[in-house]
Amino acid sequence: SINQHESLGFKNYKNIFVPNGFDVNEWRPNDLNKDKVREKLLIPKNAKVFGYVGRGDYQKDLPNLFKAFEAVSKNNLDIFLIAVGRKLDQYGYNSNQIKFLGEREDVSNLMNSFDIFCLSSRAEGFPNAIGEAMSCGVPCIATDVGDTKYIIGETGWVVPSRNTIKLTEAMNLALKLSEDQLKILGKKARKRIVDHFSISSIEKQYDQFYKELHYKK
Repeated sequence: SINQHESLGFKNYKNIFVPNGFDVNEWRPNDLNKDKVREKLLIPKNAKVFGYVGRGDYQKDLPNLFKAFEAVSKNNLDIFLIAVGRKLDQYGYNSNQIKFLGEREDVSNLMNSFDIFCLSSRAEGFPNAIGEAMSCGVPCIATDVGDTKYIIGETGWVVPSRNTIKLTEAMNLALKLSEDQLKILGKKARKRIVDHFSISSIEKQYDQFYKELHYKK
């Protein structure tokens, strides 16, 4: 957004960036929820689960995600994709390995059932779903749009948008990691959110900003 405003003529020295904050107490790892969700969805405990949460519209580029998952699942019968959100079943991808759950109010519980979160968008601003997944200890694979790369840092995989081949490669790389390796990566992801994007962290940034404004006066 800052870059867009600068291109329209807004002065750079007047811009300040304060990211969204996340409630790290609500969005937190919970192995009990993970087991409950998988049992209800008839997903084996030892299966690897990719997850998506979001709308089913053009910006999210769901065909990109479904094509990549289709390619990966051909050689991996023990993987699943949990898709949460409105209108996600409109693209005609029918598979026993894809669970379409529609719009839900228990997203934080469902997020805990994922091993890897995937976001295949062709455009984003500041994707909250990435921060929520990371706060739950779930490493992410996402396209390099908006602030995605900034949020993920070194805790996941960032690939070019509208590139199914690269997205497929990242998903295959994630599948090569053991459960313990994914947990280690997930802990790094959560730590990044707690340290840089928690509500308390963002509160301090706003506080500092207001103090600087007062000092300038």
